[in-house]
Amino acid sequence: MGILFFIVIALVLALLLFGLLKSKPKTPSGAIPYLRKDRLLSPAERSLYGVLKQTLGHQYEIFAQVRIADLLQVRRGLGRGESQSAINRISSKQMDFVLCTPDDMRIVACIELDDSSHNAAKRAERDDFINKAFQAAGLPLLRIKTQASYSGSAIAMQLEQKLGIKQLGIQEPKEVAADSGSEEAARRCPNCSALMVRKQATKGTHAGAHFLACTAYPACKTIIPIKVGQQPEAAM
Repeated sequence: MGILFFIVIALVLALLLFGLLKSKPKTPSGAIPYLRKDRLLSPAERSLYGVLKQTLGHQYEIFAQVRIADLLQVRRGLGRGESQSAINRISSKQMDFVLCTPDDMRIVACIELDDSSHNAAKRAERDDFINKAFQAAGLPLLRIKTQASYSGSAIAMQLEQKLGIKQLGIQEPKEVAADSGSEEAARRCPNCSALMVRKQATKGTHAGAHFLACTAYPACKTIIPIKVGQQPEAAM
């Protein structure tokens, strides 16, 4: 009786294992194992990109997620092993944003967005190496701390102080009238360039007031009050 029981248990386990193996999807032989990523930039990176685009206007082209190996090159005169080692140290690293002149694509400066992960010891060591590499190459690098939203004027000040980029013509958010023309003009967030939608406050001291809110929330919390001179439309 005992042997028969163990035989039955073994058969049940074998059937269960066979069922799991059979249901597991198999990768066809020779298949290429890649999937498309959802987006190029994180919400924080997209928010900063919008501010940079608005701040820099047509003065510079802005490129995102550029390989450092496309920005720096190893100087000549090194031994083969030393040269390859230097290439390997930058081959898998990227820079968040690169500014180039629009006429000849000359590399002007780079911008790195530092989130909390940069506080880790290993990441700090990586950042220190990148700082020294860019300094040695004579390529300006600006580091910006990750924030919930970014001020165009504050970014412009950092660009001017750290990179020497001037005369950017920053425009801070202003109140807009509720007529269709000016409202449409404010449909893009002045801080991150994301779409803005019309909403109405439902509680608090501003209950009933209409405003434009950035759709990149919570990465960007920009809102623009709307002056209403007539009966407001239904909130969007």
